Amino acid sequence: RERRGRAMAPGNQRRLPCGSVLLAVCLCALATPIGSALVPNLPTPPPTGGPDNGGQFRFATVSWIKVQHDPPVIRFTVEAAFRRDFTALNFQGSGADGLLVVGDRFKPNGLESIMFDFGDGHILTPMDFHVTAISSTEDWVQGHSTFDHTYAALTNLNPFIYHTKFRGCCRVSALAVNEDTSWSLPSEVNVRDDWSSPRITALPVVTVLQKERPADPEPSFYLPASENFSPFQPEAPFGTRHPVERGWAVVASIGSAPASIGKTVAPANVPNLHVSGPDGLVTLSAGPVYDGPAGTAKCAAGAGGACAGAPPGGGSVARLEPGWYNAVLMMWRGNSSTPVEFMVHLVADDAATGSVMPRIYGDDPELFYPKFSYSRHVAYVGFPVRGFSVLASTTQHAVSLGFTVGRLPEGARLTTVQGGSARMGYACFNGTGACAESPSTPCNGTSSPGCTCSAPNSGAACAGAGDAATCTMGGVCR
Repeated sequence: RERRGRAMAPGNQRRLPCGSVLLAVCLCALATPIGSALVPNLPTPPPTGGPDNGGQFRFATVSWIKVQHDPPVIRFTVEAAFRRDFTALNFQGSGADGLLVVGDRFKPNGLESIMFDFGDGHILTPMDFHVTAISSTEDWVQGHSTFDHTYAALTNLNPFIYHTKFRGCCRVSALAVNEDTSWSLPSEVNVRDDWSSPRITALPVVTVLQKERPADPEPSFYLPASENFSPFQPEAPFGTRHPVERGWAVVASIGSAPASIGKTVAPANVPNLHVSGPDGLVTLSAGPVYDGPAGTAKCAAGAGGACAGAPPGGGSVARLEPGWYNAVLMMWRGNSSTPVEFMVHLVADDAATGSVMPRIYGDDPELFYPKFSYSRHVAYVGFPVRGFSVLASTTQHAVSLGFTVGRLPEGARLTTVQGGSARMGYACFNGTGACAESPSTPCNGTSSPGCTCSAPNSGAACAGAGDAATCTMGGVCR
């Protein structure tokens, strides 16, 4: 099956000195600001929803802008995703199933209070979230919480760098490691020199395909981020304290182990996780499925030698089994940083078990970063940018494909425009066009004198493997 998603870029983009990091402009939709409060010595609430309810946290990122310079007023936005079926009273909503739907507001809770620590002795709890997206099939609800906080006046006696944290408990129970642990996402906020943080626009779940053989490259993907200009920012450059103006890093401390449910090992990023500082290329050194060329044995969990993972910087790490892993990363820009936690779904192609990874591709070779073409896909305010298609296909039949999208920049939209019909069965793939005047003569999609090129019959229904009568001109039925 094939699905096409058409993405339209907004027309209010602004060209940036991007360096090596993919950055685009967007303005966050802001909710009504919520004041912060000093809450001392919060007790740990009892587990919600019963002892088998499990964790609820899946994804979060934090961004901010400065609203006022002195005393500094910072407007924070926390974007987060949780389990939708988490059986706590605060997760009930207006949906037909009694759960949260788009437009609802809720105050997430858990084994520990979910809160935002401003780094100056003040915390905000509970936090009010506005639901922006849900999936009943994948069991998640995503929303954002926006609030203002006033820091101490900028004097020689007061600090101007604060270490904030978004924290709570617990991570989802489906993780291969760090399941049911507390999360803590740190940020460094320089209220004197910076006017905003970048905004990381990663998806809550990124699916990667485990490499098949030791010589294959390890799975990798880029993390996108966008500028997050404050409308109150004067036209002045921000300072630079670090060797690079922008850069990525793996976060060392990501939470704690709640003793109340028997956890004893503090959570940590798996050693297989690596991010390239200059450009945000994330690599999961999971190791191969097989220990050598075709016909040799499958690798086992934790195996070394040819089965070990190969990090970009050299060395080796223990092989990972397919499953769900959390990743906590940080992006520096200027004198401040912003965090993101998301899930990586590691899968392996195995026809025997019916596990096949869909392939994603585009209608333009310059669509995907880092080969992204600014001349073709970026527009200025008031000028449209042409639409483009993102496609997905799978070799499995009798399945449907669909797209998941994160929070889009203001003015952008994503629509499903072709494919993915209710028809189940076999279809033709990878055929070439043919001349109408001579059906046995292939063509590349462009007509010429004496050859009116017809489109290939990719996508046409066929009877099954080997149906060459329907799938002509090199097409295969699958």
